[in-house]
Amino acid sequence: MSNLTFVVAVVIFTAVLLAQTSARKCNLKKEARFDGGKIWVHHGCRADFDMELCPVKCESETMDIHMASNGFAYSEKEMSGVASMTVRNKLSGSACDLGKSFGFDGGKIWVHHGCRADFDVELCPVDGSWSDYSEWTACSVPCGGGNQTRNRSCSNPAPAFGGADCDGNAEEKQKCNLQECPVDGSWSDYSEWTACSVPCGGGNQTRNRSCS
Repeated sequence: MSNLTFVVAVVIFTAVLLAQTSARKCNLKKEARFDGGKIWVHHGCRADFDMELCPVKCESETMDIHMASNGFAYSEKEMSGVASMTVRNKLSGSACDLGKSFGFDGGKIWVHHGCRADFDVELCPVDGSWSDYSEWTACSVPCGGGNQTRNRSCSNPAPAFGGADCDGNAEEKQKCNLQECPVDGSWSDYSEWTACSVPCGGGNQTRNRSCS
């Protein structure tokens, strides 16, 4: 087919071109494309798309994004969790054409050729997931039973757009160095002196202490 043909599919998160069946070359972004829920083909392209579906709850939140192609340069913005995109306002002095000067590809919003536009993006909730734990900290004491901790963060990815927080605790504790501590000996006080061993002529008397 030579005319532009498209299918609107509002719950599609991403689309991947799986097979190209056209007699002529079928270039992604030129003859075939996915723009925020709209799949389209043009210039005789025929293709199969492998689509990732987003739950209905993706429709829960929206966000306005402004993008500008300064000096006609290419500019893009990664938007994890974006389910679809519409253009709310085009501010460019020159023509700002979908698929040529601006577009949305599975979370990446881009502008080119001097296009400046405000985008209304539909956000898909991103549930948080834990990072790996850090290393255990040093034990709080060298002996006698102490504590050490390790931490993780809800950042892999962080929850976004109303997604669920990570389940569980960010900090984990454990006992360490449970062995008894060495105890150094210390002298007790001296006892009283004993009676002298002889009444006269020079004798001896003693006193004692213990390492206790």
